[in-house]
Amino acid sequence: MNYGTSYFGSRIRDHVYRDLKDIKDSGFDYVVHTYSENDWMYYEKSMREIVDDTKSLGLKAVLDPWGVGGVFGGEAFSYMVYNQSENNQLLSTGKLLPVACFNNPNFRKKIEDWIISVAALGGDEILWDEPHWYIASWFIGQEEENGTWSCACNYCKKKFQDLTGNAYPEFYCEELNDFRENSLIDFLDHCIQVTNQKGMDNAICLIPPQAYSAGIQNWEKVASIKNLNRFGTDPYWIAHKQDVEPYVTQTVSVIKKLCKKYNLQEQLWIQAFTIPGGRENEIEDAFKIMQSGNVNDIGFWGYNACTHMSKLRPENPDKVWGIIQKVIQNDVHFIKTLA
Repeated sequence: MNYGTSYFGSRIRDHVYRDLKDIKDSGFDYVVHTYSENDWMYYEKSMREIVDDTKSLGLKAVLDPWGVGGVFGGEAFSYMVYNQSENNQLLSTGKLLPVACFNNPNFRKKIEDWIISVAALGGDEILWDEPHWYIASWFIGQEEENGTWSCACNYCKKKFQDLTGNAYPEFYCEELNDFRENSLIDFLDHCIQVTNQKGMDNAICLIPPQAYSAGIQNWEKVASIKNLNRFGTDPYWIAHKQDVEPYVTQTVSVIKKLCKKYNLQEQLWIQAFTIPGGRENEIEDAFKIMQSGNVNDIGFWGYNACTHMSKLRPENPDKVWGIIQKVIQNDVHFIKTLA
């Protein structure tokens, strides 16, 4: 069993080191360091030092494209989408959107550069976190516009015509839905191959369809991508307005079957943020479901129950983090580590 947690919010080396030591002492095996565009632009050397410290403690260093291009999960702003808006998605109405387009070659080049930076940091692995098309509710002041979709930029229109021989549709249809799905998967395939060429492993966390339709619906196509090492999702039952049971159980079943078929290691994430008071024990319930399902890689988002970020802080963060430490330290994996 492997345990991980995400880390973000501080780039002060001494402070981060103390937290990393706490993570190690709590029984974790890896840390997912968010590596946003802001980090890339202003903290690249600092992140190299943090990655070095992570590995010196015997923890695996995983990097996450947090909010990069606006198309991955994360509470981080994208510099690209306003400084290089020619790379952005277009709504079917022609409205410019605050997210980059997967079919835009300039954005692909930016992602390649980001991967090269991660390799230079000494990262062991990249977690491709919640890749998705435009989600209006993730942006302040943006609302879903019925009957619209993205992306309708010239790159998407040309690629659609080249692949199908048909003009880009005026109305949303199954053919367009398949095109969006395949475009996102093709983008991820490209990212995964570049990452592999740079000597790093690849993990992916897909948005559950119960949460948003802008993610990937056909998970098997993703699981079959060459050089993917870890495959999973984040059944955040509270965030997604689901009951922990059967939501987590069903998710474990789906992930286990796909990972067995494609010889992948499964990775599932447990919500440790915005937990309402009185529901903290549901974290242990989710953990036990995953444990009984023999999930061999469980992550908790995020370190110290995201106490430092008021938007994500649970009502009782100390209780949440205490439960997480308890379930890990009660596991035979932790006991063997101490021995």
